[in-house]
Amino acid sequence: MIFILIKTILKFFIKEEYPRWYGGFLEVLSTLLMLATFWFTSKAYAPANLDQQGYFAYLLIGELCLHLPFSILFQGIRLMKRLGLSGVVDQLLVAQNSLFRLVFCFLSIYFVKGIIRLFLLILSAGLFFELPFPIAMTPKFFFLQVIVFFPIFFLSFSVGSIVLFWGRGENIWGQISSWLSFLSGAYFPILIFPVWIQSLLPVINPFALYLEICRRLLRQDGLSLFTYEWIGIFCWFFFFILATVVTFRFGLSAYRKRGPPNSYSF
Repeated sequence: MIFILIKTILKFFIKEEYPRWYGGFLEVLSTLLMLATFWFTSKAYAPANLDQQGYFAYLLIGELCLHLPFSILFQGIRLMKRLGLSGVVDQLLVAQNSLFRLVFCFLSIYFVKGIIRLFLLILSAGLFFELPFPIAMTPKFFFLQVIVFFPIFFLSFSVGSIVLFWGRGENIWGQISSWLSFLSGAYFPILIFPVWIQSLLPVINPFALYLEICRRLLRQDGLSLFTYEWIGIFCWFFFFILATVVTFRFGLSAYRKRGPPNSYSF
């Protein structure tokens, strides 16, 4: 049964992502171009307060760690918007099927897609550039991606519920996500910010906490569950669950009273 499910997921992914025969080649080419950009940028510019690995390693690890969470987040929001536009939500409500389960299944497919892309990124970096961590750390890194999938799924479902039931929030959340990525420490150390911003970031930006956990893991510092980063991640996880329950329940109630929104905009 599990092999049939994996086969179905892969067929869906290949058909959607690579509708043309040259789609896979373009994926490899875009990966190499991104790595080349990181590589030559690191030769021309290196911020202060970096670890001993260098700026290329800093950028590569930032991209590896944040690509999948943000990809899952936006795919979930867009998926729920498409479900609303296509009328699938109405059919699910009539048939009393679970929208939650449907979105989870689709995002699991996108998760597999993201894992494949991360594997391609790691392989390309190791073959053509420089892999800043031992290849033996890769299984632990992928296991961490599995863990982070669940809080990101709840965040995506919560924001997607707002977009689905009220027709607002997609573009605004895109702007918020850009700032969260900017302030996560993916492209430069957060130590360059004033001290009060450094102390505030773990409170307002869960991606900064997650990225620090990833960097520690790939530096082989271990995965202790009693660091303040993990405690912060667990707190954010419970907040995302609560936000999902609240937004979906109130949104569904409003949807049943007035029907779907007239339009989907900002």
